[in-house]
Amino acid sequence: MLCGIQRLGADMRRTGTSLIAALALLAAAPALAADKQFSIMGAGAQSCANYLKHTNELTSSDDARHMDDLYFSWAQGWMSQLGRNGGAAGAPIANLNPSGFGPPEQRKFLRIVCQGEPAIRYRDAVDRLYQQLLVRSAPQS
Repeated sequence: MLCGIQRLGADMRRTGTSLIAALALLAAAPALAADKQFSIMGAGAQSCANYLKHTNELTSSDDARHMDDLYFSWAQGWMSQLGRNGGAAGAPIANLNPSGFGPPEQRKFLRIVCQGEPAIRYRDAVDRLYQQLLVRSAPQS
């Protein structure tokens, strides 16, 4: 019985650590956009360097997975809003889950962009992903 309680305590500490990290990330100060017209909050305001640090394999694998899920959830919400805004303006809308380039491939794309340019914001990497999705969504002639 004591073993089960100890294991439960360890699981709660690990979950608590992930939750604290996620809350700290979401409470980060907003990053002002380059055009000074709006601000970004949450995971998108973080630099790619922070994204890589938060999701690095050297951290606890559960913590890294939780953080990667948090970042990717932010990315999906951001891209959904890009599609909503673009569609309302008559612009093309990207298929966010095209065959052969689903979430696992999209996560890999974001990691590659961030590894190549760690100083950019995660939001900028997500914008590049959305552009790739637009290209893949374009009608083939």
